[in-house]
Amino acid sequence: MTINKPFSTRRPFKENLENMNKFRVSVAATAALASTVIWGPAAQAAPVAPAPETYYEVHVQHSHLCLDVADIRYDHSAPVLQARCQNGRNQNWKLVQSEFRAGYFMVQVMHSKKCLDVVDFRLDHGAPVVQADCRDTDNQQWKLEPVGNDAPLYYHLINYNSEQCLDVQDSSVAHGANVIQGNCWDGSNQRWQFDKK
Repeated sequence: MTINKPFSTRRPFKENLENMNKFRVSVAATAALASTVIWGPAAQAAPVAPAPETYYEVHVQHSHLCLDVADIRYDHSAPVLQARCQNGRNQNWKLVQSEFRAGYFMVQVMHSKKCLDVVDFRLDHGAPVVQADCRDTDNQQWKLEPVGNDAPLYYHLINYNSEQCLDVQDSSVAHGANVIQGNCWDGSNQRWQFDKK
């Protein structure tokens, strides 16, 4: 005589667990979608403009290298270049409001207290940028012009005397590449970001 086992509607534990996990994922996805539809995507922090008298590393967009005084030199006319970021005193810069022209700043380095300067008041594309004794002259006055509205915020630094932009020569990505003034063309080698340290 054969005894038939009663038919069971219960599923094995493993199958139930898999179905439960699928349900949880589905609920989480639905909640996330509803949140995005109702509230919109998560808000990003608003870009913050660099504050005068505060030191920053100044990064260029194309290479992510830093504005740097060569070899931590202290002398007038020492070259300014891009270099690997090490948060050195020769890579920390602050904006000092011009006493003669509203909206323009001197850009002063921490270690030598000297300022970004276009050599000999030159007007030509490719003129070298150096550190020099701060005199608040036209070739040391820079205006910050924001590029776009999204964080991280980049700026063009435009020289009052020449109306040209702070530029990494030939868009080089090399450590030690020269910083010059160049015709403003919105290249990524002319976009600078201020990173508070």
